[in-house]
Amino acid sequence: MRNAVTAIGLVFIVGRFYHGELRPDEVRPIVMKFIGAYFYRFGLFALPQAVTSAFRLKMRPDAHVFGFSQLLARWTVMDRLHEIEVPTLVLGGRHDFLFPPEHQAILADRLPGAELELIERAGHSPHAERAREVIARVRPFMVTGPRRPAGSLGAH
Repeated sequence: MRNAVTAIGLVFIVGRFYHGELRPDEVRPIVMKFIGAYFYRFGLFALPQAVTSAFRLKMRPDAHVFGFSQLLARWTVMDRLHEIEVPTLVLGGRHDFLFPPEHQAILADRLPGAELELIERAGHSPHAERAREVIARVRPFMVTGPRRPAGSLGAH
């Protein structure tokens, strides 16, 4: 039960963050509460990247709040994805808390001819956590294009 309560609290603060519903002085403390959600396993390996990311946010928290609350409020391209006419690789982490595989599948399904690749043991930053695996998935796609015909969704 404690994990469920913790997860609900985390979802709430992440929502406040990405909707710009916070004051500039709250940005850094809130980021520090959920930065681990970007990684499958948050430890010493992920720490340098996490600190760098948090530092960048700390430099202009007022810009962050304005951008998410004013410029990106209710912004979406989901209803226009069918207009993309090039092969697309949707690549994400199997354990992505911020953009879970179910949502990645919806994105891939709405992109004509898209291919969905999920990286195991990775969160929101598979390129940082599993770089070799990401390159191994991206390289063949760049050379040969998608492995499946348009309209047939499948995760590998």
